[in-house]
This record gives sequence, structure tokens and C-alpha cells, in this order.
Amino acid sequence: MSETNSQKHFVLVHGAGHGAWCWYKIKPRLESAGHKVTALDNAGSGIDTKSIEDFHSLEEYSEPLLQLIGSLAPQEKVILVGHSLGGMNLSVAMEKFPEKISAAVFLTAFLPDTTHHPSYVMDQLLQTIPSDGWLDSQFEQFGEEPLTSFYFGPKFLSTKLYQLSPIEDFELAKTLVRKSSFFRELVCKMKNFSDEGYGSVKKAFIVCEKDLIITKEFQHWMIQNSAIKDVVEIKGADHMAMFSKPEELSCSLLEIAQNDSNLSKLHRLIDDALRKFTEADDLSVTKEREILVTLSQVLRQVKLWIEEVDSDSDNGVVVGLDCENDCVCLSKILTHLIVLLTVESRYVKHLACNVLAVVSEFMATSGSHWEDFIRLLCDCLDLAITAAISCSRTNLATGASDVSSSTSSLILVLKVKLKNGDWSVAAGVVRVLRDILKYLKSEDDEELVEVFVECINSFLSTVPWDLLNEIRIGLNGDALKSSRADVLFQGTLFLGNLIQFLCSLVEQGGVIDAAGGSIDKHHPVFSTIINLVPKLLYLCVGEQVDGVVSNNRISQYFKHKLLMLMIRLIVQACQESTILVLWLQFIHCYFEEILRQPMSTLECNQEHCLEGSPFLSSVSDSEVNCLSSRHLQRQAVFLFLRCSFSLINSKGSTNRKCACASWNLCLDYDSNAELQCCERKKGLLELYNWLQGHLLTDLLVDHETYVEKCTDFAKSFLQLYIKEDDVLFKVLLQLLSVPFSAEKQFEKEKGSFQDSKGNVLFVVSDLFNPVLLFHLFLVELSYDHQVLLDYLISKDTGIICAEYLLRCLRKVCDSWSLFVEFPLSEQAINRSSCKKRKISLNGSSFCDGDLCAPVEDSGGSFLKDECDDENKYDCKHRRENFQEAKECLLSLKTSIESLHQKNLFPYNPNALLNRNGITVTSDQYPSQILNGKKQFVLVHGANHGAWCWYKLATLLSSAGHNVTALDLAASGISPIKVEQVHSFSEYVEPLITFLGSLAPKERVILVGHSSGGAVISFAMERFPEKIAVAVYASAVMPGPSLSYLTIAAKLIPRWVNFNREKQGYQLSPPEDLTLASTLVKPTPAIREEIKLTEEKYGLVPRVFIMSDQDLTIEKDIQMWMIMENPPNEVNVINGSDHMVMFSRPQELFSHLLQIAEKYSHEAHHHGFNTSIDISKMGANIS
Repeated sequence: MSETNSQKHFVLVHGAGHGAWCWYKIKPRLESAGHKVTALDNAGSGIDTKSIEDFHSLEEYSEPLLQLIGSLAPQEKVILVGHSLGGMNLSVAMEKFPEKISAAVFLTAFLPDTTHHPSYVMDQLLQTIPSDGWLDSQFEQFGEEPLTSFYFGPKFLSTKLYQLSPIEDFELAKTLVRKSSFFRELVCKMKNFSDEGYGSVKKAFIVCEKDLIITKEFQHWMIQNSAIKDVVEIKGADHMAMFSKPEELSCSLLEIAQNDSNLSKLHRLIDDALRKFTEADDLSVTKEREILVTLSQVLRQVKLWIEEVDSDSDNGVVVGLDCENDCVCLSKILTHLIVLLTVESRYVKHLACNVLAVVSEFMATSGSHWEDFIRLLCDCLDLAITAAISCSRTNLATGASDVSSSTSSLILVLKVKLKNGDWSVAAGVVRVLRDILKYLKSEDDEELVEVFVECINSFLSTVPWDLLNEIRIGLNGDALKSSRADVLFQGTLFLGNLIQFLCSLVEQGGVIDAAGGSIDKHHPVFSTIINLVPKLLYLCVGEQVDGVVSNNRISQYFKHKLLMLMIRLIVQACQESTILVLWLQFIHCYFEEILRQPMSTLECNQEHCLEGSPFLSSVSDSEVNCLSSRHLQRQAVFLFLRCSFSLINSKGSTNRKCACASWNLCLDYDSNAELQCCERKKGLLELYNWLQGHLLTDLLVDHETYVEKCTDFAKSFLQLYIKEDDVLFKVLLQLLSVPFSAEKQFEKEKGSFQDSKGNVLFVVSDLFNPVLLFHLFLVELSYDHQVLLDYLISKDTGIICAEYLLRCLRKVCDSWSLFVEFPLSEQAINRSSCKKRKISLNGSSFCDGDLCAPVEDSGGSFLKDECDDENKYDCKHRRENFQEAKECLLSLKTSIESLHQKNLFPYNPNALLNRNGITVTSDQYPSQILNGKKQFVLVHGANHGAWCWYKLATLLSSAGHNVTALDLAASGISPIKVEQVHSFSEYVEPLITFLGSLAPKERVILVGHSSGGAVISFAMERFPEKIAVAVYASAVMPGPSLSYLTIAAKLIPRWVNFNREKQGYQLSPPEDLTLASTLVKPTPAIREEIKLTEEKYGLVPRVFIMSDQDLTIEKDIQMWMIMENPPNEVNVINGSDHMVMFSRPQELFSHLLQIAEKYSHEAHHHGFNTSIDISKMGANIS
């Protein structure tokens, strides 16, 4: 959190229906920063016993706030924070006591102005909410006006106000939200707020991005309407920001109180550190060491600040304090760092890029003008590109010069500083953008991604790409030897960084579409990059000038990156047939030689090294180039197939009269038929021409030769990809899209085979038959299930491998006979590349016990082989293939189950099975859910209310049970005043009324805490048949032989000078102590005996739960009650204070589930043994 110069006094004002309790997470955070905090209940709110109907003006409703401010010392000032309707309370106080208020913070709150009447913004908001938008909220008329009151229903609370808040806070709200009113009928008659009063107080507004009731758009409208400059936006916050984003809200309040934005702090740091370097006329490399030291110090400090604002959160605040000044700060920050990219030292450039990247992270986590920073960074890149192009010209025209006046100073300064700049500056900025993208990937923040991608799209659309021809890769030798060689090198570096950045950007396609795209349309940035691909191909791998061949490694690198870019684009966004056709032309133009390379197996065998690894000491340079060429071939073939199959499967402009409208597509293998009628035939023509280069023309001579050639081709194709795992499963999944009909594969009758000779699609679907490829895939693995397991447990290939296996198994089920009668020659097996399992450090394969044991097929397995008696001539050989495949898959199944049982499998296989339509019964659901819901009734102790059960109620509800937590008379938000309760029966009336309303056979688990034990004992005497079991959670436990007054006589003397913090909540979270401080209230002082009998009270099973660190009802008292009035069972929760529902909610939850399951059967009402072994129990307790 930010440091403060002096203590501030925050006064927190809640919104409609809520109370001081809603600030329980914020108050301790502000106090821990050294500030004084007051959270108060408005009249008729929280635990105030008045009713909303008792008030007839907004000023009366605001009376507690006005009294507090009026009581302040003469020189004392406060910072008011108002939430929602609380903005109106703030406005009344600001008008009356402007001199007492140093600042007013409106948290997604009504923000009136001095021009319109006070109800103006309220009226505008209410007009935006349809009548059914209030869901289950209830509205009533009251008073003479009349006025309108409302009560927020649970559905409205959960879906409109608390939709992003923790569920336990929603449970808390259900016990505490009260009836309220906007008092609109009275507010509209009030005088306008004055400039001298309300208008003279400094105001700040905190925007809650995901607010569904006072929407982000409406909040910004109020900000503009009142001309507020100090604005903070909390991303990911719903209407109840104090619950959904408490840390971010606390930081924002401290930032506003300090009156110093993170951006201003950052500007001072960088300006003080770097000004002496960047404003010098000559940035000499002699100052390299000094600059590096300074940049390192800046980098370290910014990283420390990131930690202070809790950078581990994926949501933050966007601060806009005094926007005009902040834009100046931002421009100066970027100017200093971009200028350092012009220094000749590569170390300075590198470190300056690192500082820029960490500055962007700081702005994202602290929220300081993230969007402005990215836009200005793109402007800097635009300017750097134009400067590099025009470094010898006087005219420096660029799109960046058209930016808004707020950034004109940045542009003017950088134009001068970059006048002699080269491509290294642009390359550095692109590297920074890529680092920012990496950060966004780790944060998974859709809002930040949307801003970033919009800025990048705008930049890419305005760059003068046609002016980049002079840095084409592979210019002639004279140019490379001339003085421009360095320019060309830096240009190459820029293009390399740019393509690498675009690849990374496209890789985030799913996140980008989620952030800025629609369901049916991809983000515009994909179209922009697709349109840029032809230019990048021309610049990087175009024809060489004067026949001079460029650096082979650079050329290979650019081919690799451009193929990767095109593959990612076509997977993410590119499905238009015109683009597919164009890209096929590009493949032929730039990658034809690679595409036509034979798919024969590599001669060199480097099984234990990555292709292209510098550790291939035994491989010659020519072999290294061969390996690199193989990698490019895989990419080129995959891209080619993706484009071709996408056209074949296109649902676009197919003429219905065309033969290809059906899948009976026939081509003459002896001629190039005209295939221009539709996209499908264009895709088939591409495949036809490519296959002609890899297959002999006598493919269809006879059926046996045909089957053999298909198998050989499929095997060669598979071996091309088998050594590159990340591409392997992508291409295999791609081939599953080939139109495939199981009944037509490998026709055995000559007549059927001859009829299919001219059908290209028939041949294609045989060459890429998914069942054939799957079985060949298993052959390549030597039927070793451990290799499959290696794939599945790999973080890189696990999911995609699982998807391939599941889809193939479905294909196998559809084409069972083909899988069983798999045709594979001995020669094909001998030519297998035999992909091997991974080797462990001790040289043995990853194999442990039952994971590697041979598996015998159980009778129920679907992997059963069937063979026709009429075809026994080759059935034996085929059975052997099938048997090996079957054993491989069954062994894999056993290994996965074994790993999953040991919690060693990296993901839940059930999820994958469920996704593919297989229902799996999970063993993770507790038995109590499977056995039916239980009804828990929770009764609080003295001074508390139903609210104290909010954590436990959340756990029980989430487990599928019904939970009722109720306020006893004069407790919680009960409207009854304590002096109105005169007897124990009046005090327990809410519980008795509830139990009396239950259906005849309905029974509950009754839980009482502290003095609530006496209450549930009273209920047991009245309704024994309604109670399955009574649970005393560190509670008083009277009985027929132990009176309530006797217990009270032992306890009351111990409570003299009772300290709630040290004796009741000493092990509970501080937030819960804060919550209690806003909600505890006096309990009726009743000294009345409770009559309990064995005939009624004694019928109900009792369980006592001890809290071993209870300092309110101490352990000796608990033991004494247990011995005097033995329950059926005693449980102990270690490490629990008196408030067990706060200090150990999970443990209490677990005990209650066990108790409920054990005692909820009818048999327990027909006699039970109440005797327990006290000696053994005492030993366990101690």
C-alpha cells in the first residue's frame, strides 16, 4: 500500500439497505496503514432499531453522519467515502459542513451537481432500469407523501449487486440487508446544492467496472456531468467493491488520501534519474556504465513498487488523478526511455527495454493510465519507424504526428531526438510490446488485453509498410558490403522482432476474441495481420535481388516464423475462401521447394537431441540444414493441408448444380481437369497436384497395390511428423476433418474398386484414413503405451493428445472391422521409426509397478476381436496387429487410472470424458449430498445475530444443504428493542415460530453457539420430534439435572472486564472482529430458569463440540457441563477460540456434516445410549 504523510480520518457511509457492517474488510486495511476509520449506520440501517418509515427527509436519514461531523474538533477534517445511495448522504454533509471535509469519495455512488436539482442523477439512473430489472425486490408505499420503500431480494442481490463478490459475503448480506428508500419524492423538492457548500469540497470518484446496477457508462456520465478530475477505476469490481475488490479499493482510498498518483511518483523517479542523460546534446557511449547503473536502480525501485500494490492480483485499479498533468508525466517518462534506445550500446538498449516493460507492468497493476501508456508507446513505434525510413530526409511525416495535442510535446521532442535514429529503436519498442504481451498472458486479464490489442491494431493499420522495401532481406552483395550494411542488419532485426511479436499476438487468439471479438466474428486485429502477411512475405523471403542468396540461417528463420504466423492465423481466424486460395498461392510462390521435398525417412539418427540443437556435435552442417529443412517442411505441409481441407470442407459458394455439391468428386488422373466452379474443387485440385508429386501414377493399377501404396504414403507422412510432438497432434487432428465413410474404405471387390478410380476424394480419404493413421501411429510407438502416457502427462501435448485419442477411439468404434483387420506388411513394421519412451535419470524408462504390468482384457472391454471364419487366410496376421493395439490401449487405460488414483495425473481425465459425452460418477461428492439434503438451523449466542454464521452457512449451502440462520428477538437486525423483551420465551420466539412452521415429518439439525445452547435446549423441550440432533458448539448445555442458572452462575463472574478481542476473537481473523464491532448489541438480561425433561429434551441426541482455546466458556467449564449432563458424543476442534465459526469454519463444517449423516436417521429416535467414557474423552481433549 502507499505510504501516507499523516494520519487521515476516513468516514465510511454505506448504501441502500446495508449498514456499517459492509465495510468490515476495508476498515482494518485502512487502520493498518495508520489511519482512523469510522464506519457508521445511517438511521434505520444496520443494527439501528429505527425503521425506514420513521424518516421524512434525506437529512433525517443522514442524521448519524451529520452528528458525527458536527462533533469534530474545530480544525479536524475527515475524508468521506460514500457508496451507492451513500453519495446522497455525503452531499448533504458537504453542503452543511464543507469546512470539515477534506475530500469526498464517491464509490459507484450518486453524484449530484450544483446545476440541477439533487434528484437529477437519481432520476436519470432509475429511467435506465426497467421495472423487471429489480427482479425479486419488493416495493411498498409509506407515509403521507407517500414515499416508496424497497427491499432487495436474494436474486437481485446475487445477480445485480454481488455477482463477483465472494459467496460468503452474499450469505452475510442475506442476514443483514434491510428495507430502505431512495427518498426520491422528498429529494426532488430539495434546493440545489450550492457552489459555496457542496461545490467547494474536493471530490473523487471510484468507478466499479462490472457494476450491473449503476453501470460503468452511467458512472462516467455522472463524472462528466460534474466535471470530476480525480477518477479511479477498479477493474473486476461489481457494485459491492468492498467485497469483490477490498484490497484494490483500500489502495485507491489511500492513493486519493495521499493526493499523489502512482504515475506522478513514477515520473519523479525516472525524470530525476535520467534527465541528465536524455537532455544532453550528445548521448555518448562513454557514459554507458553510469547509464546502466542508473537504469538498474530505476528497474529495482519500480519492481518494489509493483510488489507494494500487490502485483499478484489479476485485477487492479485504473487511476486518473488530474488527467491533464498525468498525461504530461506519461509523455516525459516515455521520452526519457525511448531516447535511451538511440544509444549505441546494446546493453543500454536492452536495459532501457526492460525498464519500459516493467513500467507497463507497474501501470497495469497500479492502474495508472494503462491505455494511455500503450497508445503513446505505439505512437513512439510509429515515429521510430518513420524516422528510420527517413533518417536522411528532412520531411519526417508520420501518422504519429496526428495524435492529440495532449501528446504533442512527446512527438516534438522525439522527432528531434530520433532524427539520426535507426531501426534498432523500432526493434527495441517491438521487443517491449512482446514483453508486455507475455505479461498479459500471465495475468489473463481480458480488459487489459482488449486495450492492448486495440492499440496494436490501430498502429498496424497506419504504418507506411510500402516504404519498408529498402530493408528487404537478401539485398545484393554490394549493399551488404556498403555503409548501409548496418542499416540492413538493424532492419532485419526489426522485422524479426515484429514477426515474432505478431506470432505471439495471434497465439493469444482465444483471449483476444474473448476480450474484444464477438461470438461470430474475430477481432479486427486478425484481419489487419492477415492483410499484412503478403508484405511480410515479400520483405523477408521474396525473390533475391541479382540472384544473390541471403544468409541461409536468417532465411530459414524468417521462413519458420512466417509459416508459424500463417498457421496460427489460419487456426485462429482465417476461414474465408478467398484468403485460403491466396495463401495457397503464397505457399507455391515462397515455399514450393519445401513443399515438394520427398517425405522419406531421415538418414541421420539423432534420437536424443532436438532438431537444430547446437549440441549435435556428430552432425555435419549439411545435416543440420537438412534437419532445419525438415522442420520447415512439416510446417509448410501442415499449412498447405489446412488450407486445402478448409476449402474442401467449405460451405461457401458451391453451385448446387455442380457435381461437388455431393461428395462424388471425380477427376481424371491423366489430365488437369478444370476445377474453377467452387472452393471444394479448388482444394481438391491443390491436393491432387501435391499428391501427384509424392505418388506413382500407377496407384490405381489394382487393389493390392493401391492398399500398399496408401499404407506406405500414410506411414511416410506420419514419420515426417513423429519427431516433432507439438506439430504431430495438430496435423493428426487436422486430418480427422477429411470426409470419411467407413463403409467405403478399402473396397475389396474389384468392381467397387474400379468404380472408385476416378474419385479423388475417395483416394484422399484412403490416404489419410483416420483409423489407418491411428494404427500406424501405434506402430510408430512400437505399441508402447508408456510413450502415449508421456504425451498425455506432458504440459505441452497433454490436452491435444487426449483430444486426438478420444476422437480416434470414436472413429474406431464407427469403423471397427477396419481397425480389427488392419492391413500392415512386415516390411512396413520393419521401417518403423519406433518412437521411444522418455528415459529417466537412472537410465530406466518411466515405469513403476502396476503402471507397466501387462493387462488382461476383462470380459466387459469393448476391445474384442472378431474374425470371419471365411477369411482365415490372413486373419492370424491381422489378429496379431489388433492384439498389440488392444493391449497398448488397455495398458494405457490402467496406467491413467493408477496415476489418477495417486493424484499424479496432471489433469482430471473425467473432465475429458465428460466433454466427449461419457458420464462419469465422481467420488468427490460427499456422501451426505448423495444421500439427500439436510436442514440446518443455526442459533447465535449473546450479543450476536444470524450474521455470525455467514461462513458456515456458505459452506453448508455450497454442499447442497438447506440452511436457516435467524435473529433471536432484539438481536442482529431485529427491529425489537432490548427493553421490549421480558422473558426467555419472548427472546426465543423467532426460533419457536420457525420450528412450528415445519412440515409434520420434517426434522432439522439444530446448532447452538455460546448462550444459544440454552435457546436450542428450550426448543428441544418444545419440539423434540422436529430435531434430528442438537449440536452445542462451545455452548452452554443445560439439562434436566443441570440448570441454566447454575451454569450462568459459574460463568458470569469470569466475564468481569471481558475483552472481546482478547477473550472471544483472539484467534479469529481481524476482519471478523471488525465485523462484530459494527454489529454486536446488548442482549436482554433474563434470569429465568428453563424447565427441561427427560421425556422431551432427553429424546433428542446431543453432540458437544469443544473449542480447545475458548477463553469465554473455558475448557474446564465445558468439561464440567459434559460430565454433569453427558451428551451422546463429544468432538474437539483444536486451535479454535470461542467464535469457532470464525476461527475454524472449515473444521466446524466437517464435524457438522459427519454429525448430520450419523444422527439424521429415524432409528435414532427409538432409544440410544447416552453414556460416554469421560476418562478417555478427557485424554483426547488434553
